[in-house]
Amino acid sequence: MSDTGTPDVQSVIASLRRRVMTVVFMIDVSGSVKGERLAAVNSAIKNAVSALKKYDEGSATVEIQVAIMEFASSAVWRTPVPEPVSEYRYDEITRTGGGTNYSNAFKSLDEKLSSGAFAFMGAEARSYSPALILLTDGRPSDPLIYGEALDRLKKTACFRRTVKAGVAIGEGASSNECLRALAEFTGDKGTVFSTGDIRTLDGLIERTVLNGVDLSARRPLEVVAPSNDVPPPMPLEWEDPEIPGFEDIDWERDFPPFNPAGSEMEAMV
Repeated sequence: MSDTGTPDVQSVIASLRRRVMTVVFMIDVSGSVKGERLAAVNSAIKNAVSALKKYDEGSATVEIQVAIMEFASSAVWRTPVPEPVSEYRYDEITRTGGGTNYSNAFKSLDEKLSSGAFAFMGAEARSYSPALILLTDGRPSDPLIYGEALDRLKKTACFRRTVKAGVAIGEGASSNECLRALAEFTGDKGTVFSTGDIRTLDGLIERTVLNGVDLSARRPLEVVAPSNDVPPPMPLEWEDPEIPGFEDIDWERDFPPFNPAGSEMEAMV
């Protein structure tokens, strides 16, 4: 006679086999991401989280955790540490503004990876490679300096073993500068997707995320370095100063990035 309050052997074994995989969304919330475009981004991320929950529920080997960064002129984390997708509730983005500062996004990601913030997933256990999804609708507003921040990020061991994908929407889908920056971020083994039709964003983000998860799950498990340092919660308030008379400036339009002569995007996936 079985005790219904006691887990069966198979469920215990299955739980022991599961290893953590962190999916990181880096979401551009600059001034051009507004109106229908913002609604499409919120819908796509919400849809992707739902797809990850289904994946998590049906997997005997993978436990999905999510982390979300918003970036514009500055970068903030909605999740001070990654959260189990089974318990995560996505709250829609409501505030946008500022430029598309890639360097601050890369610096913030580097700090998070270097600090061992993702290591809370289990010091003694092994983990799957994190999956990074960078979503933007614009070219860099810091074209002369983001490369330096990206070079530092690429030296971080955890970043080198991540699965990476870039997604360009709106004007970013036809911008050589935007596509080049995403290609530099993803590297030779990553993928860059683009769409000028925001109505297709739900399906595109879902496919991108699930493809990244599948690719990570096929890689050898990695040992996660132990860390006792849990970063303190970060406020969601933007750090951008309110400057009188600057409220109506379109940073993407009025401050275009430097475009070297002859610069062309040689290839796009």
